[in-house]
Amino acid sequence: DEPTEERGRKRSGSSSVRVHVKRFEWGETIVRSFPTPEVDRFDRQKPPSNTGERTQENGLSKRGKTRLRRASLLYQHRFKSTKMITLTYGNVSQSGHKENKRDLRRFLKSLQRWVDKNTEEEFHYMWTAEACKRESKVKGERVVHYHLLIPYFVPKKLINRWWNNAVNNAREEKGLPIEKLYPQIINAYHAGHYISGYLKKNGHKIIGNGYNMSEATSKAIQPTF
Repeated sequence: DEPTEERGRKRSGSSSVRVHVKRFEWGETIVRSFPTPEVDRFDRQKPPSNTGERTQENGLSKRGKTRLRRASLLYQHRFKSTKMITLTYGNVSQSGHKENKRDLRRFLKSLQRWVDKNTEEEFHYMWTAEACKRESKVKGERVVHYHLLIPYFVPKKLINRWWNNAVNNAREEKGLPIEKLYPQIINAYHAGHYISGYLKKNGHKIIGNGYNMSEATSKAIQPTF
């Protein structure tokens, strides 16, 4: 028979695992276990860096869906409310994928100024882009609109004004046609699941980022433990 100490070492080595625990502000706890990895003693080359224009196809990535779900849970837990604003284009006031990101940035600047002035909260938001079936005037690009999550109540007339100004003012300066736009606002308790359903459509190809969030939200969805 092997000495007891030797048998103990073998049993310990064969069942050696690492346990990774994450706990989040809203109470979610994730526990994962996996074997302790062996030390890689070989020199390996780094993978090539990504080059060229970024595109996102077939909806959000797994990481994007996780961050979307956690942002919506954070808003519901901390602020007891999640508003989903859908920012759409009309039949003529359409922008290409790159230009409509500028439209969105102009809208978010107006929203941030309002939040800074009227609340004592940090600026929280998360948006995802959705490619619609109809094609825009830009060849090869589908019309994109945005689903924006925020935890604040903002008067709808302000949302309408900011989005119309963000889109139409820039188009008017270029002599392009404009039209009245009507964003939609709803309360969305399970916002993460709700939006993910939209993004499973065929032909969902976004040039550039398909989602983004504020720095405050990105920090707040990190594990507290």
